[in-house]
Amino acid sequence: PTPFPPPPNGLPGGWRMRVYLPLSAVAVVYDYDDPAVTKTLADAVYRHVCQDLAPQGARCEWRRK
Repeated sequence: PTPFPPPPNGLPGGWRMRVYLPLSAVAVVYDYDDPAVTKTLADAVYRHVCQDLAPQGARCEWRRK
């Protein structure tokens, strides 16, 4: 299922977003404890992958670690 959009202040630590791209067996994982994963990155990934590529089969999930 497609997740809810990232909260306005970003996700708290302990969460990760798994991004499944079409024709890929491996998910790309963004850990929110990682300082390299910013709200801007999370919003961009959500918008461009989870929404724009959904018709081509991309999907995203939020999970607690």
